[in-house]
Amino acid sequence: MINEIINEAIDSLRYRINKKNISIRVDLKQNYYLVADEDMLVTIFRNIISNALKFSEPQGTINILAEESIDSSTNSPAIQISVTDEGTGITEENLVLIKSEVMFSTQGTDREPGSGLGLLLTKKYIDLNKGKFEVLSFDGQGTTVVVTLPGMKFQ
Repeated sequence: MINEIINEAIDSLRYRINKKNISIRVDLKQNYYLVADEDMLVTIFRNIISNALKFSEPQGTINILAEESIDSSTNSPAIQISVTDEGTGITEENLVLIKSEVMFSTQGTDREPGSGLGLLLTKKYIDLNKGKFEVLSFDGQGTTVVVTLPGMKFQ
């Protein structure tokens, strides 16, 4: 269930969350069941939340929202999870690299290093679980990462 996956990912990043004094707001009105590999899901959301932390200023906020959706290509139930930060955003050039699946690295707001491997692994895991991955961002205005995976509301 998505609540447990998100909580596990957040708990694994607790030190960094506290160090930057970041507020994490989780809006999971329902408990959703995802049809995906649980270990891969934890890695997916840990990487996405980790990137949001990396590019957030201290005392920033990260919002996590899940809602029901329909996969337009298969017309089947899906769950859309978005992770939105108020951080530095992503340049247009780097968005092109992300979409092209080119590995690159950018320092975080607190000079956090990165290899760029986490985002590539995230994209690969989402693909393996028949999901979709979208990054919406403007340089200097924060980023929203949207993951859509097969799933449904837990009854």
